[in-house]
Amino acid sequence: MLFALIASGVLLLSALFAYNRLTTRRCRCTKSMSGKTVVITGANSGIGYETARELALRGARVVLACRGAERARDAVARLAAETSGGDVSWLPLDTASEKSVRAFAGRLLRKTGGRLHVLVNNAGMVAPAARRLTAEGHEETWAINYLGHCLLTRLLLREYSAHAHSLR
Repeated sequence: MLFALIASGVLLLSALFAYNRLTTRRCRCTKSMSGKTVVITGANSGIGYETARELALRGARVVLACRGAERARDAVARLAAETSGGDVSWLPLDTASEKSVRAFAGRLLRKTGGRLHVLVNNAGMVAPAARRLTAEGHEETWAINYLGHCLLTRLLLREYSAHAHSLR
């Protein structure tokens, strides 16, 4: 009797888990992003990569903003394969460096002709064991997780504001 009760409980929990996995973890939105330009910081892995993949599948022009060239090129190649040649490219960006953020914004605006529809500020880091400072003298985690993204958003806000209305 006890065995049957435990087996029934395990079976019920397994069924609930399977139902949850099949029904709640998928995006049901079908909105096309064709003709839209999306920039994602830290998009060579994790949530940023998956966001880039989903938006490329929906037809967006996706620009990965990444620190490391090798990992960025690998991500672009994987995304191109997974999205049947989606419009995916990358530009170098180190959000810890004000100089890099300013250079990225300029290159991006030239590359996209000033058209920007979505900016996903995803890059970040967990505090390292030892406190490190950037070239500008800011604590590294603070610079990467906050200052760099604030500056990038400020530099791109005018272009974003001019084109974001077309997402509605």
